Amino acid sequence: MGVKFYYIYKSLAHPENNGYVTPFTLQERLMHVADARKKLGSRFNWLCDTMANDAKHILGDAPNSEFLVGPDGKFIKVRRWSNPAELRSDLESLVGRVENPTTIADIGMKRLEPPQTAPKGLVPRLKLPGRMTSLKVQPSTDAVLSLLPLLDNGVDALPLYVKLRAEVDPQYFQTGAGKLYLGFFLDPLYQVHWNNQVAPIAYEIEPPEGVEITPLQGRGPDVEAKADADPREFLLEISGTSLEPIRLAVNYFACDDAETFCKPVTQHYLVTLERDRDGGSRRSGGRPPGEFAARSGRDAASRPGQLRASGDLLLEAVDTDGDGILSTEELAHVAASLLKLDTNRDGKLTPDELVSEPSRPDGEPGGRPGGGFRGRPGPFGRTINGGRPNPAEMLARMDANGDGKISKSELPPQMLQRWSRMDANNDGFIDSQELKELAERFRSFNGGGNRGNRATNNPSREGQRSRSPRNE
Repeated sequence: MGVKFYYIYKSLAHPENNGYVTPFTLQERLMHVADARKKLGSRFNWLCDTMANDAKHILGDAPNSEFLVGPDGKFIKVRRWSNPAELRSDLESLVGRVENPTTIADIGMKRLEPPQTAPKGLVPRLKLPGRMTSLKVQPSTDAVLSLLPLLDNGVDALPLYVKLRAEVDPQYFQTGAGKLYLGFFLDPLYQVHWNNQVAPIAYEIEPPEGVEITPLQGRGPDVEAKADADPREFLLEISGTSLEPIRLAVNYFACDDAETFCKPVTQHYLVTLERDRDGGSRRSGGRPPGEFAARSGRDAASRPGQLRASGDLLLEAVDTDGDGILSTEELAHVAASLLKLDTNRDGKLTPDELVSEPSRPDGEPGGRPGGGFRGRPGPFGRTINGGRPNPAEMLARMDANGDGKISKSELPPQMLQRWSRMDANNDGFIDSQELKELAERFRSFNGGGNRGNRATNNPSREGQRSRSPRNE
């Protein structure tokens, strides 16, 4: 049967990289897919996630994960971060070696820069106080209506030429006061630029009750050049919290690079004072030329094995939301997070607790959801006979304060949505008996837990890889 490969488009891990900004519609995501297909020159099929990021959440929220899926739909290998060398090794063990393996050099991939007419680098980028946290942003009702294919009078509707990105500094979530970043980015999909011969971009904010923002109005800089494509950025003061969103209106002139139109546009956005766990993080300036194609050929196996395994384990333990970045909130709980790796509960982390187990093609212990990434224990701990999670180790790994039960604060964030099913007696804790029942259900769900051995009996496998357009 052979092997089939797929890319999965998920939310952008690093908006701005390689000419992509965060899309607000499924149509824009599909436009990204078409653009990435052209840039990569790959014949792999693409699967596009929903705007609710359902696939991303179900598959573990990692930005560059990788999966091997058997023809029966069961996971054979799960990796939090794509590793070409390990993937090739897995495929060789499952379907055999190929006589002439393809290398990155054989493909001859070339970086294709996004088309650009207006210059960049004319407006200095804003210096931020530190790493910022993205907030949830969505077009308001007025803007959503403008996305319909045709207006009532038959005139083409206007797309969102400019995308808003809102962020706050980590201090805001700790003290209720801090800096609010607003960035307005021209979307390269629509090939437009700022016309500096007309009024600059201007915004107006309507904060909810209990929230103060200064200033409430702002306008972009006056630029001598006739046109440019730099972001328009603003740093504001914010204090107070609310469950209601911030309402923002922005006015600007959208002018296309082909110089066929230049028209005034008004857009409305809603900004929720809640961390957007699918918002990614910006890396201003993008990547150096050539890295777009070279990244897929980077061989992580060239690094020292034990150091790589230790680093991956430590990062996975501390990076509780799985975005590949350690936030201030996560750093504040480093000690409690690292205790989850202390499997023998002696208060120390030894080398054997920091080195991943060898990855085996039969899926034990890591070739399946719940068994961890890269063959190391997942949130359920090591498994018994490659199938049923070990309740004792589950309790030991998650019980940070050693009281013999697991509270919500000790549970990995990705498991909180299952809390009501795990806390069977609704006492606010998960005890050893409930963990045992959970392990039994997990074993039953996986068909008795012997999936790994079945995987080796049939060498014909289909592979599935999960990728965003190269923006990580």
